[in-house]
Amino acid sequence: MSKARKRRLSTNKPFIFVIIITLIMMFAYFLSAQAFIGMGIAIPVVMITEGSFDQQKILDLSSLFSIFGGFIVLIFYYFWYRPEYKWKRNKNEAWKFTVPILIYWVLFFGVSYAIAAGHCTLGVPTLSAALPMIAAGICEEVAFREVGISYMRRQLKGENKILLTLIFTGVTFGFTHLSNAFKGDFLESLIQSALASMLGIFFGAIFIRTGNIWPCILTHGLHDLLFAIASVHYDVEEEPLFLFVVAMICESLLMVWGLYLVRKEKHPEIEALWSEKWQIPAEPSAAE
Repeated sequence: MSKARKRRLSTNKPFIFVIIITLIMMFAYFLSAQAFIGMGIAIPVVMITEGSFDQQKILDLSSLFSIFGGFIVLIFYYFWYRPEYKWKRNKNEAWKFTVPILIYWVLFFGVSYAIAAGHCTLGVPTLSAALPMIAAGICEEVAFREVGISYMRRQLKGENKILLTLIFTGVTFGFTHLSNAFKGDFLESLIQSALASMLGIFFGAIFIRTGNIWPCILTHGLHDLLFAIASVHYDVEEEPLFLFVVAMICESLLMVWGLYLVRKEKHPEIEALWSEKWQIPAEPSAAE
């Protein structure tokens, strides 16, 4: 076993410090994947190959490199906390827990979008529309679930901290979508933020319960990609109210399912899982 590093930011810190560091880590990992790796590689590549600042090509390439960036920062996180952090995966339960989102896809994308658009035709999205959706799903799950939840589970041990960890990371993930208010209507961004918080709680519960990030990454990426697929023939300029109502109902049910997964009866099982994932060596005493 390799020797554990001494980490001043990760040992015996007060609650408010853990919250602040968790926020910094989540956004740092997200921006590292999306901005530093995605944009950082895309801009010089386009400038060299095209000889000009082609904004659309930069956006397309940055989304592509962000997909790789998400996996790069994930590997870095595992490497940084080894040998303390174990990549334990509960394969069967993790995939089983994602089944309820199928109902959401059928009702929302299959039925509601079809009614709103006036037909049932889904289309093949352009690369420019699909890549950002896939990249966001990967980078968000790595940052807000793998990094955010696992770091809080390292620092805030105890069964009474499980729900706090889930709600905090889920709501924080939702609040990041308020940035879309700069692109359009504030009320619509507020609704989107609430929906994202519910979805964040759903994915967070799966990760907390199983320690397996892959179903969250794949399902979230597919979820966002379906928006691009459903929008190809979507010819409604102003989205009808019922679309938001259906989304709110569906994602509320996903949130309830997530809260059910981390119910009190499952706390000992969850605590045992995360105690196994985090095998932190005891701090040497002053006498030693």
